[in-house]
Formats: sequence, structure tokens, C-alpha cells
Amino acid sequence: MTVRIRKMAIFISGMLLAVCIAVVLLLHPAAAAGQITPDSSPGELFDAQSGMLVETNVSGTSLQDGQGTALFPDENRAGVKLTATQDGAEAGLNKVFSGSFEIDLRVWSDTTFNTGDAWLDFASVHTYDLRELQLIFEDEAGQTFTVHVSGGDSQNAVRTVARVSVSGGNDRYSYMYDNVSGAMTSYRANSYGTALYGTSFANLGRGFASWISAENTIPTTIGFDPAAMEVYGIGYATDNSTPTRYTVWSLDHELTNSNFSGPAPTEALRTLSSFGDYTVTLRFADIEEGRTAKAVVYSVNGQSLAGSDSFTEDSGPAVLLANMPLGTAGREADLTQAVTSINDFFEGSISSFTGTIDVLGPGGVTAQLDAESGYAYVPPQEGEYTLTYRAEDAAGNSGSASTITWTVLHADLEEGTAISSLWTADSTSVITSNVDSPSYAKPARGMLFTAETAGSSITYNNKIKLQAGTPFIKLMTIPSQYGSKDYDRIALTLTDAHDPNNVLHITLHSGSWGNEYTYLRAGANNMRIGGWNTDEKTMQYTETHGFVAMHSFTGESRTGGAEILSLYFDSDSLALNVSPTPHAEATTVIDFDDSRYLGGQSPWYGFTNDEVYISVSLTMFTGSDPAQLLITELNGQTLDGTYLYDTKAPSVAFDLGEYTEDTLPVAKVGSGYRLFPATAYDEADGDLTGKMTFAAYYGYGTDEQRELAVADGVVTPDAAGTVTVVYSVKDAFGNEAEALLEIEALAELEELGLEFAEDIPDAMWVGERFYLPPCEFSGGSGNKTAQFSVLLDGQPTDFDGQSLYFEAEGEYTFLVRLTDYIGTVKEFPYTIGVTINQIPVMVVGEFAPAYIAGYSYELPAAVATDWASQNGRPVDVPVRVTACYEGEQPFEVNGRFVPEKAGRVTLVYSAANAADEEKVARLKQQITVLDGKGISGLFLAENGAITATSAGAVFSSEGGGVFRFANPVDADVFSLNLQLYTAGSMRYDDFLAFGVPLYDCGNRANAVTVRLSPADLGSAFRLGADAFAALAGKKVYVEFSFEGVSDTSAVFITQMCNQPFSDNPYDIIRPVITLLGNVPFEVQFGKIFTIPAASVFDVYDPNAVVYLTVYKPDGTLLCENAFIDEEIRVLADCYGTFNIDYIAYDHNGNSLPLSYAVTVIDSMPPVIGIEGSVPETGRVGSAIELPDAVAYDNHSENVQVFTFVLAPDGRLFEAEGSFVPETAGTYTVYYYACDEASNYVRETFTVAVEG
Repeated sequence: MTVRIRKMAIFISGMLLAVCIAVVLLLHPAAAAGQITPDSSPGELFDAQSGMLVETNVSGTSLQDGQGTALFPDENRAGVKLTATQDGAEAGLNKVFSGSFEIDLRVWSDTTFNTGDAWLDFASVHTYDLRELQLIFEDEAGQTFTVHVSGGDSQNAVRTVARVSVSGGNDRYSYMYDNVSGAMTSYRANSYGTALYGTSFANLGRGFASWISAENTIPTTIGFDPAAMEVYGIGYATDNSTPTRYTVWSLDHELTNSNFSGPAPTEALRTLSSFGDYTVTLRFADIEEGRTAKAVVYSVNGQSLAGSDSFTEDSGPAVLLANMPLGTAGREADLTQAVTSINDFFEGSISSFTGTIDVLGPGGVTAQLDAESGYAYVPPQEGEYTLTYRAEDAAGNSGSASTITWTVLHADLEEGTAISSLWTADSTSVITSNVDSPSYAKPARGMLFTAETAGSSITYNNKIKLQAGTPFIKLMTIPSQYGSKDYDRIALTLTDAHDPNNVLHITLHSGSWGNEYTYLRAGANNMRIGGWNTDEKTMQYTETHGFVAMHSFTGESRTGGAEILSLYFDSDSLALNVSPTPHAEATTVIDFDDSRYLGGQSPWYGFTNDEVYISVSLTMFTGSDPAQLLITELNGQTLDGTYLYDTKAPSVAFDLGEYTEDTLPVAKVGSGYRLFPATAYDEADGDLTGKMTFAAYYGYGTDEQRELAVADGVVTPDAAGTVTVVYSVKDAFGNEAEALLEIEALAELEELGLEFAEDIPDAMWVGERFYLPPCEFSGGSGNKTAQFSVLLDGQPTDFDGQSLYFEAEGEYTFLVRLTDYIGTVKEFPYTIGVTINQIPVMVVGEFAPAYIAGYSYELPAAVATDWASQNGRPVDVPVRVTACYEGEQPFEVNGRFVPEKAGRVTLVYSAANAADEEKVARLKQQITVLDGKGISGLFLAENGAITATSAGAVFSSEGGGVFRFANPVDADVFSLNLQLYTAGSMRYDDFLAFGVPLYDCGNRANAVTVRLSPADLGSAFRLGADAFAALAGKKVYVEFSFEGVSDTSAVFITQMCNQPFSDNPYDIIRPVITLLGNVPFEVQFGKIFTIPAASVFDVYDPNAVVYLTVYKPDGTLLCENAFIDEEIRVLADCYGTFNIDYIAYDHNGNSLPLSYAVTVIDSMPPVIGIEGSVPETGRVGSAIELPDAVAYDNHSENVQVFTFVLAPDGRLFEAEGSFVPETAGTYTVYYYACDEASNYVRETFTVAVEG
């Protein structure tokens, strides 16, 4: 049925408000009379004007494009079809609405959108029949706003968007959402709109990064909540399948979020108030010329508009829900608390909920509540509950379902470990348990930390073990008033449980980008505190910059409630991560072994066993109110009650020493096997090692299980097979942990054996030192221990187990006593005959593997001793050193040597017998001098080649390749980035291992070698200093070697010691500075702090230097370009910032600055004096005069003084000189003084007021 309603022309001029209202009633007579009933035709709802045509009971399956193709074959719904050909055609809805409003309609076009036009400006695309649809809302007071829904915008021509304008203004408001997380990210005015992904005006939908065909698009839904003054739309979530509500516009957001990039709130916005009764008009605002605009309205406020002469059904009332407050297992809750409004299309607003609430809880818990049973519900257990509401109208018609999720926490404990007792708070900190988050925040319950002064802190008493994927803390700032800020910074400190000097500092600072955001920065030990800027792809180091996360110091949010912030530390990737963030794919604040995040600083390798202590401090107060932080979870343990509800089992850690669970020593039948020690720790109960029990079994967990006795930590197997040792421990809450070790028992073991890497000599000279060569053990059980002793002519003599200096002739017998894990012992003897040599015995230090032309090198020291001329008494004789280039004359050198050119140079050390100069000892050492040009000019390559590229260097060999780096390196800063070299499909992996030995520059025998297989190097691999911990603090030489080569093999190296390898032949690489200690972040006035010494490394230059310059806060120069080979102790004798600047230089002028700031903080509160007496009594209605107060401070010149009065009825107000009491009772007068560092002092007085 098609109905054309004749256009009414109404002219209003000079009429009173009453006349205006009368005209509105004339325009909407059905609404005025309340005539829309279930028996009405759905078409009567629409008062069509300006050429709008109305057709009823149009099915979605009948909608076609211009070619007659059905667009929505599965849309089995019907509604009212509206069509028009000219701009401005409209239809007023013949109802007066109150409460929430929602309209559900389908717009389509004759021509389907061409995907190639997607990124054109919407204005230049002419596919659409209807380009813009408007919904105009007007309340009884004449307030108006318009929702503009367009088929596209200037950013994307096919993405349906919605915007809002107020009172006919030109500004159109909307909010943007992240393409990955779906979270609100920014504000837009007069530009793009809020994208309603999955909807369409032209038969083809746009999802998050994908196309959606017509049959898979969803109708356009626009809603309005007058209580919140919020407009929303429905679009797909990031999965392109889940319809999700997106806020298009919120009056509260506009007025309270001044940091948005948009126009300031207009007068119309500032004066707009909540709507009571209101009308809605639907307008086709922009129709493509020559086209017919079409839309089918399926429902209004949940009421289906199907039907011709009457409504097909009464769809019942619609329910608008908010979040349920957090529930508690076993405690009754009124589930109607979530209902914010109920609207019935025919009856209007319904004041109280009647209908059903279906409950689906964890573990299949179900319940249905109705009016007869009441809507109070007692959840039986903790977990997530799904609540489904269906409201009923007076006639018993049930409306559509509305669903929310309800979080129920565990039952409150009446006794046990108090959560507050697990923390140590300083004197100005207060811990309050079982506190709920405010109504404007995401539902949460936890422990409230209240800091009364800046710098107040709390520390968790027990260590926690960091776990990948588990946040080590969850927190939320609770401001004293929504929208205001009490403080600017949260400081978290994670201290290594086994090394108090290994500390991670994390700061959270209020954002300058918007109140909904927080800047995170972090740094370990002596690192600068910094955070990754996701947009600029760089690290930032100032307070109001860094990594942006979604946490608010004011309680504001763009996601429907203030966020709970979660912080994670991943010990495998060495990254600090956070969530939520504006961009879900970006969560890393800093990665401690990724050079992009380090800014030239050395990597940091995390915590010992991932175990830390955690402290929290609140600083940088902005006013006199205390700072509050809600902590909801610590390392996976919820903090949501008065007493700890511990659901985490203790952890059991084996102390396997040099073994792993896969390499445990085997046992021998009949021999005692000592069980490995273990520790048990619980984050609530602390150390539980003493409560651990042990048991051993054959056939553990099977029908053949048999227990073995364990006595004094020793088990003796009685048969071959697998023995399973079970370590068990239980905490105070009954949480039990078990850890298993499997030990293989054998009937017999291989006999113990010993083999030295070099033969033990039969004879040596007096004055020589014998170094025990490396040896390998075999047989027995597990790793073997060796005890070394020496006999001289049958008598014991001192031996340190590593080397022996022969001071006398005789027969020396070396005894090696070998013991395996289960106590089996075997001895191995070796004999050396020692006599006197007629020429001096000369000892020379370690030579460098190579020199680089043009650089200065200190020659190895040499000592020569003549034992022959004095018949066995040592006589020191001088050592002469000469150098000789190939084909040239030798020349004498002394102390240091500067090789002038590339090639080979021979160093000759010589010393003569003191009594006979013809008896001369000589030592020759030929050293290769490299040219130092490019990476290949820094390595001495044997049986291999180095090919430099722009991205790194290829080290290749066809067999036995060894590459020796010329310059010494600090073992503490060593790192190597490498991987297997490939070219196309060719893998150069025909080797068994790539060796990386580091050896002490002063003693080559002190070495550590890491061997990497081709499988290890299949992807980018980073080798760090932790692998060479035995050489900590040493200068070392570096080698690379290929082992077991069967064909051409190659490894690609991109960096060493954080310095890149490339094909640039010139030295453009800056040195690297390593601090030998920590620079403090803050220091108290009057305390002494330490500026650590520094070392420097440069790939090209062995003679690079580092200097230090320090400025005091007053500009005084403490030191300038000073050598910093020792730490400096400094007195913090003035407030402000000490600027500490290290700078390193190399031979070619490359430099690296490294700057730190040490802030001297003022933690001393001011002193307040009251100039007179505060009256002790007073009368109602009579002014009580208050004396003035003055304040003095040790540092701040601007000290603020406030006077507040707390009335008997709880009102707190500021008093200036006097106040007049209105009621009898006790009035409390507070004098506050606050300095610029937010330190404050308070004086309190009481006044008894009579009536």
C-alpha cells in the first residue's frame, strides 16, 4: 500500500511559545493524542513531508538493485519503506518519546559500490542514491541536535559514518576508533565521522581492513540515551562479525575533555541539558541528482514495524542496561541494578522492571528470575556470569533480550592473612582493603593505597616470580573527584631478589595528549628512563613523553569506563609491556636487548631467576588532596578482599647446579643417590622450604607404582629402571604444588676416565711455570669433580690446582683424584722431572692476535731469570725487545709500540746469562699488522674470508676458518648479532658448530667458548655478555671459528658490542660507553650520591677515551672533561638537577654523549605558625574569628596556606578569616601549608558550638 500525504505549509511568525507548541501538536496529531496502538497501521507512525512516500510491510528479501538482483535474500524482516527524489524530504515520527531511543533501518542503492573508488573523496563518488540521512531530535524546551549518517567520508568513500551537530551549528562531532583494538582513540570535528563498519548505503560494506558483501552487511542502527546525552551507532567489531556499540557523540565528553583536537565547546553545547520528552524527524538530506532515495525502517525502540493495516506483533519493551556492580559469591545482589531505562513503543517509558532475567554462570550454573520469585540472586561461586534481561509490558508482551556480563568475586573471608599485612607502608601511607572502583570506572575491587604526602611508598613484603603473560601488577588511579588530578606520577621499582643493585625503574606520568592517557618510561640500573613513541618510532626521555597507555589520573576514559592498567615483564624477550594501549598491536614500553630502544646504551639482561621485590610510590602532587591508587592484582593474585584469598599454589624450584632436568646424573643399583635440593616459595606465605616433603617411586602414576625409602635426602635404587622423585608442598590455604624429577638407575656404570687436551711433559726447567691443561672426564655418574695435588720427591708441596712454579730441581708427581656424583673415586698420577737450564728462563705476557696500523699498543711485559750463574739461585736479568718489518732492519722498542704500516712485524725478546753473555734466551713473535679499513681490516682471518655488505659482514670458510678480532673488548658489554648466511634458497650450513671464544687479555687460559649450531642460527640470534659471565670485569680478545666444516659455510654478523658491521671502509661508528655502576634517579637533599666510573669500547679504535662533565643545579661546574676511571662521590647540597654528561671520543673524531639528570628532591614539609588562638567555643549564628597563619619552608619561596572547616554534618568548606556556624556541634578547623614540592603540614583545632 502506497500512501502520499499532502504537504502541509505552515507559516509561523511572531507567535508565543504556546502557539509554537500547538503547531507541533498539529504536525503530530497522533503523537499528541497517543493514537499509535498495536491496531494502528505502521505507516501512521510517519508524518511524511516534502515528497516523502510511505509504503508498509516491505520485506528485506524483496529489496533489489537496479538490475533486479535481490540484495539481502536472508533478511526475513519487514518494515516501512520510505522513498523520495528531492533533498529535504522528511517524515516526523508521530510519537513523543521519553527515555532511550533506537531506530533500525536499511538503506540501499540501485548501483553497487565499485571497490576501486574506496579511497576517493566521498564527494566525488556518485554511486549512492541516498548520500546523507539525518535524524533530528527536538525536546519540549526547543533544544535540538541532528545525527548525520553518510554513506562515506573524505577518508573512505564506502565506509558509513555518523556525526552530530547541535542546535543547527556547523560543527559536526564524532569519535574515532582503533582499527585493531576497536578502542576509542581520538576526537574529530568537521572531518571524518565515527565509522559504522559493516553497514552500507550502496550494497557493499567496509569492515576492518576487508570488504563485506551486501548479504553480510547489517542494517544501520542509531541510538540516543537522553540520561547520558549520548548518541551511538552499531557497527562490526574488529572481527568483522560481531555487532558492537560505538559512541558517536557524548555531551559529557565534549565538556570535560579539553585536550581533543577540535573546536572549543560552543555556547549551544555548554547550555545543552538532558532531554525529557522529545520528538524525532527522519530526513533525506542529500539525494544524488536524478536518483530515488530508499530506506526501510525495520524497528523503532525494538518494536517491529512489520504489518500493513496493523502491527504484526507487539514487540514488547526494550531494556537499556549498564554494568552491574561487582558481585560477591554467597552474597545477595539485586540484578535490576543494571537496568537504566525501559521503553515500550506503545506504552512509553516504564518505571520499574517486570519480566525475566536469565542467569548463566561458570560451570553451567543457571537460574531464571521473574516477578514472582523476585530479582535478588545469590551467586554460588566466583566467575563471569551472563545476565539476559527481557522486560514485559502491562499486557505481558516480552521484549527483545539485552545481555551483559557480570563479574562475581570470591566469597569474603572472615579471617586469615590480611592483605594489608603483606605490604610495608611508610608513615604517610595508608592501605585500605576491599575497596570497589568508582561508578565511572571499569568494575574492579582491590587494595587502595592512599599517599598523604608526595613520595609516600609501599613495598610488598614477599618476592614475586615474574611470569611471561601474567601482569605483575594491575592498577587504577582513583582521583578525589572525577575529572580532577591529585598527582602526576606513579613510580614502580622492581628490585632483584638476589641482587639489590639490579633495579628496574618504571614511571607513569599523566598525559599531555589527553587526560585518558598516561606516559610510561622505564630504565634499569644506570640507564636513562625512557619509553618508546609508537608514532615517531623513537625513544623519548622526558616526563610528559614516552609510551602512551590507556590509564587516567583523572578517571576519564574513551572506552566506557576508567581503565585498569596491566604491566608485564617478559624475561625471554627482555621487554616491558603494558595494556591497554591506543593501538593494540603496540604494547612494548622498552625492549632491553633491542638496539632500537637503547640509544647507544648497553643491554640489560633482566633479573636473577625472574624473582623481584616490588615497591610503589606516588609523587608530584598537584594539590592538597592525598593521592590514591587502587591495586587489583599482583602477579596473578587478586587483592579483592579484606583477607587474602590465595588460589595460587606455591612454586618449587630445583637447585640442579650444573645439571638440567634432561641431564641428571644416572643412579647405580645398590649405591646411594643424593637428592637434589629444592626451595618452595609462596607469594602469600613466603618461604615454605621447611615444609616440603620428598618421596621416590618406581612406576609412578601407574598400576605398578612402588615406593622407595628416602633417608636423610638419599635414595638407594634396588633395581634398574626409572625412579621418580616427588617434591610436595602445601600452603596455608591448602594450595598444593608437586614437582617431579626422573632419575635413571642402571645396574653398572662405565669406569671413570681422564684425558688431558695436551700431553703432560716428562721434563721442564727450574723457573718455568707448568699450567695444567684442560681435561675431559668420562664414565661414572654425572659430572665429575677433580682434586689435584703435587708431591716433590715424594713429599707434598703446595699446588693451587691450576699452575705450579718450579723453584727447585727434583721429581714432581701430579695426582688427580676423580669423584663422580654418587661418590665413586679413582686416582691418576703424572710425573715431571725438573732440572736447571743454562740460559735464562723468560716469561712473556699475552700478545694481541693482531695490530692495526697507526694505533698505539702496550707491549706484553717480560721477566727473565738466570738460575744457572748462581747455582740454582734466581738472578733477574734485563730483557731487550726489538721489532723488525719484513725485509727491513730491526729496531729497539720499549713499553709501547705503534705499527706504522700493514704487513708483518716480528717482535724479539732476548735475555743473556748474567755470567756468560753468549748464553742467550730468545723469544720471537710474528704479528700481523692490519690496515684497519672496513670490517675485514679488523680481523685476522685464517682459512676464511670476510665479505662486507651494507647490512653486515659474511664470515665464510671452506674448512677450519678462524677469525681473530684485533682489539680488546670489555667482557661486560660484549654482544653479537648473527645468523646463518643464506643466498636465495642456498643455505651455507655445512658445519657442526660456529665457535665464539673470548679469552682474558692477560691469561689466554682463562677463556669461555660458546658454540652455536646451524639450527641455533636459523634465525636472527643474539649472543649476550651473560653467556661469558665468568669473564666479568675483564678485557678480552674475541675469536670466531668454524668447526666440522664439510663444504663452504658462512655466518652473517650484523653487530658486535652494539656497533654495526657494514661495507663502509671508513670509521663512522661511535664508541660505546659502559657505566660501572648506577646513576641515581633522585637523591635527598644533603645526601651523598655516586657518579660511576665508565669504560669505552670502539670497534676500530683500541685507544678510545671517555670524559665526564658535571654541572650543579646552580650552574656551577663541578668537573669538566675529566677522566672517569674511578667513581666520584658528590654532595647534594642544593635543590634542582645535577646534569651529568659523559662523552666518548675515538681516534677518528666520532663521539657519543650520554647524559643523566639527578634530581635533588625536597621532602621536608614547611613549618606553619598560627598568629593567635583559635576559639574553643562558639554559638550558632555568631561569627568565629580565626587567626592568620604564616608558613616557612626550607626551599620553596611560594608556600600556600589554606584554612578549612569540617562541619558536624560532614560539609567541608574553606574559611577566610572567620566562619559562621549554622548548626550546633563540633567544628574542626584545619590549617594547611603546602610547598612547591607538594609537602604539606597540618594543624588541627576543634570548636564546640552551642545552639
